[in-house]
This record gives sequence, structure tokens and C-alpha cells, in this order.
Amino acid sequence: MIKYVLETKTIEFKDQEWKQIQNNFLMESIKEGKKISPDQLIEEAFKSDTNKIVESMGKELKEKYPNCLAFSPIVVVEDITKDKAKAVVTIVIYPKAEFDKIDINIKPDGKYEMVTKGAIDEIYKKFVDDYPLLKEVEDQSKENDYVRYNISVSKDKKEILSRKDLDKKIVKDENPNSINSQLMNRKVNESFSVNTPENENIKITVTKVFRPIKTKLTNDNIKEIKIEGINTLDDLYNQLSMNLKNEMASSYLLDYMKKAIETVGNKYGFDLPPILLDTQVNDFIKSKLAMLPPDKANLLRNAIENKQKDGYEIFDLAKTNVRNSLLDAIIEFTFSLLIKNKITEKEAEEFYKSIKEKTLISTGSNELTKAQSDVILAKQKAALNLLYLNDKESYEAVSKDLELTI
Repeated sequence: MIKYVLETKTIEFKDQEWKQIQNNFLMESIKEGKKISPDQLIEEAFKSDTNKIVESMGKELKEKYPNCLAFSPIVVVEDITKDKAKAVVTIVIYPKAEFDKIDINIKPDGKYEMVTKGAIDEIYKKFVDDYPLLKEVEDQSKENDYVRYNISVSKDKKEILSRKDLDKKIVKDENPNSINSQLMNRKVNESFSVNTPENENIKITVTKVFRPIKTKLTNDNIKEIKIEGINTLDDLYNQLSMNLKNEMASSYLLDYMKKAIETVGNKYGFDLPPILLDTQVNDFIKSKLAMLPPDKANLLRNAIENKQKDGYEIFDLAKTNVRNSLLDAIIEFTFSLLIKNKITEKEAEEFYKSIKEKTLISTGSNELTKAQSDVILAKQKAALNLLYLNDKESYEAVSKDLELTI
């Protein structure tokens, strides 16, 4: 059984100390020109000082449990008034010694087969013959269009944010208040406003609408795809070849990692703390409800509170998803410990630039964030290290096609 450790700390402020904390926070807010209500003062002052204590607690635990897996702190506020405040902080930790119990001798199901020229040629022909080239249109925006827009956010008649020439691909979205939904069926130069629950006014102006039109690519129009480094069909062929090799290698690694996670999960028992499960189940449900239209979200919220069928269903879904994601995270951490050479910021930046270019060509979108890229890089590095230990021949082939080493 892989076991956890619970580290807890009670944070309590009262009497003069609590009054001083509130006063200090109020003075800082006044200096910054912020308006704050009495209730906000109590909550924000407590949150601010609690965060400092939690941060200090985290540093202490890193020294106490080196190379451990520590989940985000769970803060439960037990009492908070203008006279006193109390909370209990819990951090769930899996010490390094627990991961040392796990046997990582896991062979892949088969050898990695490198991509053939025939497969590359076939992909290239399909890509060139029917490329969805973006063309500017004057029609109303619709699903799969790309909308360029300006945005201005104001509060209390004061502008707090302004951005121009933002691009967004319109996709289906059940939330009527999302940017996706709001940008649907809009004309060029049309402006509209949305008010948020925080009393912010968001004004959006559509400046251009682009629609993907299937077009045969030639050396004459190739630059219209607007991808850096792609100026000829030969450039495109070489990039597609590289992308396909990357995708095949990534897919092989993903399958291998799935097998490894399943193998470890079946072989070892993992102790999961109820407080972590309950917290993440609640967070999962909140995130799902936030994505629904308000009326549907309220119906489902009532079903959960009244223990009706629909409420049970989303609750069971949440428990299953949370349990599986926690187990995956714990097992993936086991494999991440295999990474001997620390990923440098330079390597992470180069990987991000490379993966964005590949994503742009294969999907037409470059919305991948640096944080998402860092997660992908870390997982691929962990999988490569595991593969190296168990099948060096496949590692060499995958590493070459993926253009990534341990």
C-alpha cells in the first residue's frame, strides 16, 4: 500500500493581533485606492495572512519531505468574524520513500515502428489538396470561424483593461455568457457589452471575421497559411514529415505510459485521504456547474442538495473522475522521479516554440499555453526515461522521431 501523510496546522487570530491584521490590510487597500466593505476586509485580510503562513508551511515541508508529492493546501475556515478568525490547513503528502516501493520494470507491448515515406506522402497530398485557408468575409460569424476583436473592461466607469486584435476560434459552447457564445452571429464592426457578476462591463468590438475555405495549396498561395518558416511546398512537406514522426512517437509514448500507469495501479494499492477526495469532488462539481447555463446549473444544484437522481449521477461521475485523476497524478509522479537531468527554462521555451508551430500546422490553432506545453514536456521526458530503462532500442527510435532525449 502506498500511503500518505497528513500535515495540518491551525491558524487562529484574535483580540489585538486580529485587529492589527485588519488595520494593516485596510491601510494597504487605501494606499492602492481600493474600496473595501467591512465583510471584504475581514475575508481578504484573513486570506492574505493565511497565504503567508501556508507558503511558509510549504517551504518547511519541502525540507522535511524532500522529493515528495505534495498536493495543494486545503484551507477550511472554521470561524471568521471581526473579533476572531480560525482555519485549519491540511497538506496531503506522499513521501519519496513510498514511491521507492514501486517496481518500474515495465516493458512496452511492442517495438516502435518508424514512419514510412508512403505514409508521409499520403498525409501531404490530403493536406495540400484540401487545406482550410482562412479568408476574410463580411458575413455574420458562425461556428469554426475565427473572429478578430477588441475588448475593453471597465468598472465604476473606469477602464481597467484594454486589448486589441485578439483572435478567437468559435466553437460550440453551452454557456451563453462565454466569449465563444457572445462572438457567434456577429457582424464586422459590431459592438456589444456584457456585464459580469463582479459588476464589470465588458465591451467587445468585432473587427474582422475569417472563414476556413478548402483550397488547394501551391507555391503561389502557400504563404497565405501564415506559418513561420513555411514559404514553399517543400518547406511544408518537410514540416509535415517532422510532425507525423512526432505524432507517431508521442502516440507510442502515450500508449506506453497508459500501460505503465495501469500496471502500477493494478499491482499496488494507493491510500487516498477523504479530505482530498471530498475537496476535489466539490471543485469538480463547481467547475461543471459553472459551464452550464444558469437555469440548468440551478436545477442540477438543487438535485444534488435534495439527493435526486440527476444529483447522484453527477456526484458519482465526480467521484470516479477525481479518484482516477488522483491515481494517475500519483503514478505519473513516480515516473517523473526518473528524470535525472532537470528541464531547463531554455529547453522548455524551445519545446514550446516547436510544439506551437506543429500544432498550428496540424490543427490550425496555436492556443496552446506555455503551462500546457511544460506539462507535455515533463510527461514525455518521464515516459522516455522509463522507456530507456526497459527498451533501449525503442527509446533510440522514439527519441529520434520525437527530437527529444532524456
